[in-house]
Amino acid sequence: MKGASIYKSPAGEKAIKDHYNSVLANWPVPKDELSVPTRHGRTFIIACGDETAPPLILLHGSGSNT
Repeated sequence: MKGASIYKSPAGEKAIKDHYNSVLANWPVPKDELSVPTRHGRTFIIACGDETAPPLILLHGSGSNT
């Protein structure tokens, strides 16, 4: 199933990505967008906040979107 799309249509993919990008453009604090290699492929990360504070990792409940 590798390479299968999570989207039902190209229009649906565009709508979700457009909404995601608009939310990300209004992120309330400065952020870094990172792509980190893992044993399962690259993982997208949004890093923000006080770099001297202990790290906090938030995981979403879906297997497809940040």
